[in-house]
Formats: sequence, C-alpha cells, structure tokens
Amino acid sequence: MASSTPGIAPELRRARGAVAAMFLTNGALLANLLPRYPEIKAALGLDNATYGLVLACFPAGAIVAGLGAGAAIRRLGSARASVIGTALTALGLLLAARAPVAGVLALALLLAGACDAITDVAQNAHGLRVQRRYGRSIINSFHALWSVGAVTGGVMAAAAIALEVPLRWHLTASGLLFTVVALVALRSALPGRDGDDAAPERTEHAPADGSRATRRILGVAVRRPAIILGALVVIALGGTLVENSGNSWATLYHSRDLGAPSTLAATGFIALVGAQFLGRLLADGMVDRFGQRTVARTGARSSPPGWDWPWRCRPCPAPSPASPWPASAPRAWCLPRCRRPTTCPACPPGPA
Repeated sequence: MASSTPGIAPELRRARGAVAAMFLTNGALLANLLPRYPEIKAALGLDNATYGLVLACFPAGAIVAGLGAGAAIRRLGSARASVIGTALTALGLLLAARAPVAGVLALALLLAGACDAITDVAQNAHGLRVQRRYGRSIINSFHALWSVGAVTGGVMAAAAIALEVPLRWHLTASGLLFTVVALVALRSALPGRDGDDAAPERTEHAPADGSRATRRILGVAVRRPAIILGALVVIALGGTLVENSGNSWATLYHSRDLGAPSTLAATGFIALVGAQFLGRLLADGMVDRFGQRTVARTGARSSPPGWDWPWRCRPCPAPSPASPWPASAPRAWCLPRCRRPTTCPACPPGPA
C-alpha cells in the first residue's frame, strides 16, 4: 500500500472513530455472554454433547446469513447494516439469556449468529472504505478495538457474576448500552454508497498478436479467484477454530476442570482476547513492512504451541475423598499430559 497520507481530513478521522466504535460494540456484545455460558449450561442441565451442539448454532447462523450480507449492504449501506445488525445481535443474545430450554437457546444463538455475521461483514466493508481513503493499512487497528470491546465485555461479565447480577438484567443493560454506542457512531460514518470510492480494478489487455504468454496470463487470471477464495476459506476456518474454542470452552475448562471460582474462570476468555488485541495492534505496521502473506503465515505457525501448553502444564488431580474423580481416573487422565510428575502424587514417574 501507499505510505501514510498527510493531512487527513477531520471527517475521515471521525469516520475512522465511528468504525472503531462499531468494532468495539461488536466485540463487547457477545463477550458479555460468553463467561456466563457455564451458568446457562448448569441452569438448563445440558450435558457436554448437547452444550456443544447448542453453541454450534451461533456459527451456523453466521454461515447462513453471511451469504446474504452483501445484499444487505447494497440495500442499506455498510454503516447502516452494521448498526442494525448490532441491535438485532443484542436482541438475540438477550433471548438466549432468557431461554427456558435448550431448543430456545439454540434458536436465539442462531439469530444472534446470523445478525452478528451481517454486522461483521458490514463493519469490515465500511472499514475498508476508510482504509482506502487513508492510503495505508488500518484495518487491523479496527480488529484491535474489537478485542478491546471483548475484554471490556468479559470484565463486565466477571463483575456481573461477582455482584450476582441476574443474567437477563445483565444482558439487557449491556445490549442497550452498546446499541446506543453504535447508533451514535453511525452519525460519523462515511456518506454515500459503498461503491463510490472503490479502488479501480486492474484489467489485463491482450496484445494484438495473441501471444502464448498473454493467453497463459489470462488463463491464470480466470482460475486465480477460485484458488484464492478457497485458500482464504481454509485460513478463516483455522482462525475460527482457534478463536471459538477459547470463546466457547475457556470459561468452562477453568471452572469445571481446574476448579476455578466463576469470577476467576472468566479470565481465560479475557486472556484470549487480550492477546488478540496485542497482535492486532501490531499487525498493521507488520503488514505494511513485511506484507500480508508473510504476516498470515507467521501467525498460523505461532498458534499451535498455545493449544498444546495448557494440556502439558496443568496440574493433575490427585484422588481425595472430596474429589469428584474416581480413584482410578487420575492415572488414565494424567499420563498423556503430565510433564511435571513431582507435583502430582497420583501420577507414576514419567517424562519430565
């Protein structure tokens, strides 16, 4: 991309602030619910299999509605579609908080996921409009603000748990707050249609002699969009797997497997989005310096250790009269994972 554009117009700065607010509200909405998932699981009496299937409704709704996000943006405009999606996402999460049975919870998460997908696509589309006018990479800074919103929502949820605020009142207050923030941000968004400031498309022109090299280039150009799209889908699936595993299971893992109190269990999710914030804060400068491909590859290679360390380093449960685990469980459960056998009296000597 081009270097930083001098003399950024005030209205463009305000538009950047508006998009940042949209990303922040989007991150904060769902984050207010995620740390309270174990509470919902316990209240509805869900086993792990049912719990996983119900939570899968959120990304399922996102997949279905994401296909129609482009039509919503063309009809409403990216900024307006983002704000409407924010309000409907807040409504879906509130319905999830009030769900009396697993089926209603699944439908509420399906609605919330569908609206969140439209919001996500729309706010990114508007962010790209602003980025094109800036003339340099700023899109990752918006995602960093999403992480700030997620941390904010996680802290709000932890505080609500500590103060024993009922889930429905907690989600009502957070939904109203962030919907108002999105509505205020809409006033500073870029005017006009989303295609008005699109970058000009580069086209290939075949020379008159019809050389083989030109035909080969045009042939690759025809096939390349499908190849790139497929690669982007794989990258997105990998990123979603990492992110959603922490979103959906971190709090439950801390509370059920590690025995952390509910207020402390929320810090697993907060740590995840806090680390995302740091990475996204640095990403724009790294993209401008090293390129998108190098940054994407480096990020993909650095994530697997984060998956492995919790399983290697967590303390193993020793059998005790108060333990919910049967006396035979620790050996079968600890052996594949224990790397510090001296801390675990239930484990026989193993690899250090």
